[in-house]
Amino acid sequence: TGNLTVIDDRLIRDISINASTFGDNITICAEIKKMNVSHPLIRYTLDNGEFLGLSSVDDGWTNFTCELPVSCKSGEHNLTIEYIDEYGYPSESKTVSFNLMKRPISEKCKNFTTKAGINTTINIQLLDNRNMPVLGNGSCEIFINNKTSVGVAIIEDGRINTTIKTDTLDVGIYNLTIRYTDISGNYYNANI
Repeated sequence: TGNLTVIDDRLIRDISINASTFGDNITICAEIKKMNVSHPLIRYTLDNGEFLGLSSVDDGWTNFTCELPVSCKSGEHNLTIEYIDEYGYPSESKTVSFNLMKRPISEKCKNFTTKAGINTTINIQLLDNRNMPVLGNGSCEIFINNKTSVGVAIIEDGRINTTIKTDTLDVGIYNLTIRYTDISGNYYNANI
């Protein structure tokens, strides 16, 4: 009677990814089989081969943190880590999926009051859930009661300062909605 021993001969073992919201850094930790190799490297690529960087292996583990490129929109992504031997050749790779959510935004503004028959200047600060200006600059469209467009504006460092067309509105209270797409194509709708 003999024994059968099954060993884990994979080079790349457990992988954990910490990235949940667009705009955050991504941190990757992976267990790598200990080998008698003098300077093995791990290469990280995103989705269609976009290079993120390299890290070294230390005592069977590798850790890597980087800022995701702005082309990385919210949604599901694939991350490939690849073991590179001491001669620079890839020998094993593993791909894992992770999901990025849009960064929640809020707006800081006051209520606007205007006289009938004139246009209105608005000043709004769009902030993310860390109380920081929304990522990147871009443009937005402003709607009254989520229906009628009253202007297009540029967003710079999360701030909108523009004049909107209100000269034809009847006396009353109206809701403003800002539709904004950031530099990575993430779409936001802020109701004011």
